[in-house]
Parts: sequence; C-alpha cells; structure tokens
Amino acid sequence: MKHYCFILAFLFSVTVSSGQTLEDDRLALLSLYNSTNGAGWINKTGWNPGGPTGDSPCGWFGVTCKDNRVTELNLENNSLTGSLPADIGNLSALVSLNLKGNDPLWLQGAYLTISGTIPAQIGNLSNLEYLDLGGNKFSGSIPSSIGNLIKLTYLNINYVPVDVGFDPIGTLEGSFPSSLGNLVNLKYLDLSLQNLNGSIPDVFYNLTSLEYLNLAGNLLSGSIPPSFSQLSNITLLDLSYVTDFERGYDSKGLLGGTIPDLSAIPISASVYIRDNSFTFDGIEANISRLDSYYGQKNIPITETSGVLSVNAGGTVTNNTYKWYKDNQLVATNIGNESYTVTGAGTYKVIVTNSVAANLTLTSKNYEIPLPVTMVAFEGKNKSTITFLTWQTTSETTNKGFEIQRSKDAIIFENIGFIDGSGDSKVTNDYSFLDKNPLPLTYYRLKQIDYDGKFEYSRIIFVKKDNDRLSVYPNPVKEQLFVSGLEKEESIIMHNMEGRVVLEQKLRPLQPINTSNFSNGLYIIKVGEETRKIVIQN
Repeated sequence: MKHYCFILAFLFSVTVSSGQTLEDDRLALLSLYNSTNGAGWINKTGWNPGGPTGDSPCGWFGVTCKDNRVTELNLENNSLTGSLPADIGNLSALVSLNLKGNDPLWLQGAYLTISGTIPAQIGNLSNLEYLDLGGNKFSGSIPSSIGNLIKLTYLNINYVPVDVGFDPIGTLEGSFPSSLGNLVNLKYLDLSLQNLNGSIPDVFYNLTSLEYLNLAGNLLSGSIPPSFSQLSNITLLDLSYVTDFERGYDSKGLLGGTIPDLSAIPISASVYIRDNSFTFDGIEANISRLDSYYGQKNIPITETSGVLSVNAGGTVTNNTYKWYKDNQLVATNIGNESYTVTGAGTYKVIVTNSVAANLTLTSKNYEIPLPVTMVAFEGKNKSTITFLTWQTTSETTNKGFEIQRSKDAIIFENIGFIDGSGDSKVTNDYSFLDKNPLPLTYYRLKQIDYDGKFEYSRIIFVKKDNDRLSVYPNPVKEQLFVSGLEKEESIIMHNMEGRVVLEQKLRPLQPINTSNFSNGLYIIKVGEETRKIVIQN
C-alpha cells in the first residue's frame, strides 16, 4: 500500500510541474509580493510588479532560475509582512524556499513577519528539498499536505522571537500531522517554540535519516513514541518544555511516561527532555543518552489509612525519599516510598535517584486536615488591602485563629487573632483585614485549642493588584532607572540563560550602569516583581 501511495504522489507532482511555465512562476511571485507588502521589503531589486506578460523574474532579488523555471526563492530577513498566498503552490519547480523571518528592524520598533495560515497549496511544491518558514507568526495548524513534499531534507517552521517580551511563543497550533511520516529524506526538522499540542505521532520509524529534531517549547502530551528508538543518525533531539511569562516560569510540559529504549541514539548526540512530566522511569536506563532531564513536574502524594506514599518511578532501591512536615525534615528513607503521618500539617517529599543524579523530584503539598474542619480559606486584594475569609463546618475546643503572614512561605509573623467558636457543629464564617500586605503575601492560620495544642492551615498567597515598579528607558543605553522604590532595596538582574549578571543594593532614583553589559534581553527582579529590559548600547 505504501508503494501505491508513493507512486500516486509522484504522478501528482509530475502533473503539476509539467503544466507550469516561467510566466506562471512570475505571477506566483507577484502574488507573494503583493500579499507580503513587497513595497516595504528591505531588498526588492529587480522586482517589477508592473511588468508585462513574459517579463522574466530570473535575476530578481532572491530568485534563482534553472531550465527556464524558478528553482530557488530566498527572502530571508527581508521584512515580509502579511500572509502567504495560496499561489505559492504554483512555483512547482522550486527546490529551495526560504522565507525565514526574525526581522532585523525590530530594534527600531518594527517587527515584520508573515502571519496567517500556511496554505494547503504548499503541498504542491513536490520538488522542494529545502523549506524554511521559521521566525514568522503563523496561526492555524500545519497542513497535512506538507506530507507531499517527499524530497524534503530540511524543514523549519519554528518560532524564534526577537525578544521574550514580544510574543515569546508562536501561535501555530493543532496536532502534528501524521503525514510527516512521508518525509523519509528529512535530515533537519525544527517545529520548536510553537503551540502545537497533543501527542507526538509514532511515524519516526520512517524518518531514520533525521540528524536534527527540535520540538521544544510546544504543548506536547503523552509519551515519547517507540519509533524514537530508530533515530540512529540523530545529533540533536530536543523535547524540552520552554517556560515564559505568559505560561508562567513554574509551568511544566505534559510529556511524560516511560521513555523507550534510546540506545540506538549515538552517545555523542545532544538529547534534552527537561521541564516536562517525567519521573525516574526510563531515565535510569537511558541515562547515558540524556544530556538534560532536570526540572520535571511535581508528583502527587497518595494516602491510605494514614500512610503517605509517592510514585517517583525508577528502581525504588536507588531512590532516597526525604519527607517534610510543615517544611521541616521529618524522615529520610532509602528504598522506601512510604511515610506514616504524625498529625495534621502540610506534607511533601523530595526524591533523588543515585543513577539519575541531575533530577530531583518534588511532590505536591499534601494536607492532613486540622481538628477544626475548615472548608474554605481565601484571600482577595483590592487596592492596598487584603481581605481574608475562611469557613468551618465543625470545631472542637477551638480557642481561635492566629493569622500569620510571610513574604517567602517559610518565615511567618503574627498579624492578628480571631476568636473561635469553641465546640460547634454548624457553619461559621470568619474574616480578617490585612491593611499592609506585601506585593506577594503568603498567609496561613494557626488554629489554637484551649489546651494550647495547635495546627496550621494550608498556605495561600495573594498578589497586590497594582504593580509599584517600572523601568525606563527600554531599550536601555548605558543607564537604567527603576521608579517606585521607596527605600534602598536589593536588585538582581540575570540574562536569558538564567545567569546572574548583577546583584546590588539600589536607592531611589539611583541609576544602574549598563554600559558594560552585552546587548540583549535581561530580567530585573526587585522583591517579588520582575521586569524585562533590552540593553542596546
């Protein structure tokens, strides 16, 4: 059946190509020119949108011809803006198409890329060997017709933002088309930093020539398909999840499960699966092939008759389980994933593995309820105050509640006390007003019995509605100012690799000298607030 499909695809490509002429190519190029604001291109030498029929496009900027047909089109970084026309599919003799974005004018306030959907007619370009649409702002999904391009060796539809602050993730979405499995000659495939979702299709048995595969930064779920075990020529495999301001720096990808045998992948290859939802399952067996696997999602704790347990995967005897209650270490178990609770509180466990040394798995917090049955504890911020409310449905010898506040969820201070209802089997509502909340405030309740015993509630956090800080100018040249400081505060600046490049005390109105920093994007943090800046010296 596969042979028949191949023959039909070949006959289709011959039919399309045989009916096209250089004049058809010229008209398709002019359609692209008009759809992508050709008048605003950086270089449009030779392009003649008003030319007569028969005017040869050979020699126009970026256009290469062979045998009286257009075979190459390269308009990389040429400030194309608009949409990709369906007529692009009429350039049936194209061997190479490069419309890569990353517009060089972005520092002057321009950010020009192609947007809209990728037309299905792209699949008519059956002679293509090289296709680069990266760095553009495509929406919609990857058309399944891309599987018609069986001669492709290079395919790039990634999204590389000029600045994390300007749409750090692309808008191409939907699932991976299974027709990618038809591209048996592919050596380079980059679909990274988009919003592609769902599972990875198990089609890589066919793509054994792949040397570069980058799917990082998408919303992948499910597991790594078994066909990845066939990638014996790979030099880079990146399945990492990429965090950003919109998704949240603490967010993780949903790719997980048991990892297939990757022993066919060369040891020299770079393999990244960081910031996903993997446990130690499969990581132990593939440890020699994995270069980056840290930062996996928190794992859940389960409880059975007062005994807590956690599934961290891997060989249990290789695992060390450190159990915490209310952030205090209470047990260290080697090869034992269970712990018997010792009363109400907030429990968590941190698990390490003697083989997968670069991964530490942390559980989600697990709450053992208070003697007082509390069914709600919430906080809402409005302007400069925070309103805390909580509700109980039963209380036993409850003297009252001490309201505690923290800036880091570790060290708490007492800010008030509300009397309890003693013994009660009815619903009771309580409230407290914090008139001086922090920019990000953590709260908990200390429920105290008449005999002095106490238990802590779960911890909640409330963020102020209004941000107090701003940075200017942005982009920065030589000096940066932070407004909104009321006193001397610590400031930390790091680059996009996470390396701290500046840490100092800053007074109100005191400038920061940036003349010694390399141009690029940086993150500034003051207290709980962060801001992005571009240094352009």
